[in-house]
Amino acid sequence: MNATFAYRPGSSRWAALTLAIIWTVTCLSAVVNHPWSTSSLGVNYVTLYVIPMGLLAIHVLYPTVFSWSLIALAVLVPLCWASVEAIKGEFDYLYGPKHMQYRLQWVIAVTGVGLTLVCSFFYILRPRDKGIG
Repeated sequence: MNATFAYRPGSSRWAALTLAIIWTVTCLSAVVNHPWSTSSLGVNYVTLYVIPMGLLAIHVLYPTVFSWSLIALAVLVPLCWASVEAIKGEFDYLYGPKHMQYRLQWVIAVTGVGLTLVCSFFYILRPRDKGIG
């Protein structure tokens, strides 16, 4: 067999489980201590924890292309929205100091690289068949 990355049917399931553990460790303190407080994203901590965990749980139990697509959309749509807002914010300040044009180019470059990395990560971990992996 090839010594490079060989796809195993359960690799997307393990990746979702790993992300669920990381998300739990990251958010557990805020969810337990301040569940209904508003986060910096404008959403309460329970919602911020439950929705991604629900999507990851669905993917761990039924790793299909549909569940993978839901997770990819749940990550990519807010990421694209935040990227557009960051670029728009920098563009609004373009006519301020002289160095803002270089800052706008930097924000666009970082946004492009970030979106490419996230899309590549989701492409690598996609389920290869339409059934349960």
